[in-house]
Amino acid sequence: MPTTSSGSTKQTVATPRSSASALSSSSPSGHDPGVDVARERSEQVTREGEPAVLPIHPSGAGEIRVGTASWTDPTMTVPGVFYPTGTDTAEERLGFYAGRFPVVEVDATYYALPSARTAELWVDRTPPDFTFDIKAHALMTGQPTETKRLPKVLREELPEDVRTNKRYVERGDFSISGLAAQMVKDFGEKPLDILVHSLANGPEVKKPLLETSRAGYLAAVSVSAYSLVGLLARLLPLMRPGGSVLSLTYMASERAVPGYGGGMSSAKAALESDTRTLAYEAGRKYGVRVNTISAGPYASRAASAIGFIDEMVKYYAQNAPLPQELSAAEVGNAAAFLCSPLGSGITATTVYVDKGYHSMGRTIE
Repeated sequence: MPTTSSGSTKQTVATPRSSASALSSSSPSGHDPGVDVARERSEQVTREGEPAVLPIHPSGAGEIRVGTASWTDPTMTVPGVFYPTGTDTAEERLGFYAGRFPVVEVDATYYALPSARTAELWVDRTPPDFTFDIKAHALMTGQPTETKRLPKVLREELPEDVRTNKRYVERGDFSISGLAAQMVKDFGEKPLDILVHSLANGPEVKKPLLETSRAGYLAAVSVSAYSLVGLLARLLPLMRPGGSVLSLTYMASERAVPGYGGGMSSAKAALESDTRTLAYEAGRKYGVRVNTISAGPYASRAASAIGFIDEMVKYYAQNAPLPQELSAAEVGNAAAFLCSPLGSGITATTVYVDKGYHSMGRTIE
């Protein structure tokens, strides 16, 4: 993201927080080298004949710019170490620093994005060819991020009940990355054996597909299918080999079920397709199995959202090979089997738990 001042372009480079920076003034061990070492380095870069502000051009190797990780590092701001007496403000320090180095790494951007005005001031206070290496915001590197550190435009996109809910506000980072970081902190590097994804929502589920809005369709697929991808991207590294991932799907993924609309049938089809692909990737890389259960209708509170769940429960019971209503325990038993070592040879599979209804070609009654 270049920033321009008076026709000159200044380079900005996003670097992950975890990457080793050639611009760092710290010791190889990563610890503060101390005031004495900082004073020695200061004398080196200001010594006549060794102007660090000029880039180094080794033969056939491009350009090397030398700088530090901040112009406000404590080892530099100690009086008499680097900045002359009276250089007390951030503006004065940046100006003095930029007269002696051609580049600096900006660490603060990892925690919060700078305002446009701040970026403009950086440009105004440094020479035209000065380079700011901008450290990428935590969100861009998959790191935990507190809600208060999100850019305003993203905070405003959060649902009101999430922004103001005491449960979330007090927890700090409630993102998937935040969950992963907290699990590692509390339970160690590999704390997971089983992950069950039981999440679906279609805000327009009662609408026919032809009447479903783009926003409603995308919301259904995002919440009901991509959420599994997002979870596994961050939690698979925390799972032990032999672990199991399980989700819940529904036969509308492959059959027309009038009334189950709003893009939810497409979302379930995506979930089943993703199950197969994720099973391959998770199996090869982490030794983890991924399956999904296609359960018959059950009159849960969530299922009542479609408006005719009781009718479906009776219809299945009348027409399935096993003519009884499905119980939650039966689905739970199948889930326990798939997540246990007893199911160690099963992955990339959609397992039907619907009293056999999926096999029928015509109705009985």
